[in-house]
Amino acid sequence: MVQEIVTKNAKGRDEVIGRKIFINGKEVKMKFTMPIWYRMEDEICLLDDLYTMMHSKGRFKKDKIPALAAMMTGDEITADEILAEDDPATMRALLDEIQAVIAKAMTMKERKYDDDSVHDEVLEEIEKKGTKAD
Repeated sequence: MVQEIVTKNAKGRDEVIGRKIFINGKEVKMKFTMPIWYRMEDEICLLDDLYTMMHSKGRFKKDKIPALAAMMTGDEITADEILAEDDPATMRALLDEIQAVIAKAMTMKERKYDDDSVHDEVLEEIEKKGTKAD
């Protein structure tokens, strides 16, 4: 089951701010770490072949998507529980979540300024407070 988390925006309209996926009554919480990456490449497929595997005809076999999803949940949800899911929307959401979690984990997060400058947040706060006193 997929639950959307909804709030009212400033105009009073419903706005989706997140979603939760549940399989067999358990919330699906995924992560992608180096040990999971190594295990995925040993047991399922190479990272470079992941897109092809996730869009191939045999993707719902126990040793493909269900195994990867179980691996990414820390085996809190088993491949058998995933295979027992009969809601297509949940399976689609699970595929999307796998791709999103892996893409986020593979994205570089370091920020470097073009001019190699050092960014001093404390100094900026002091300068802001100094201009307010004038």
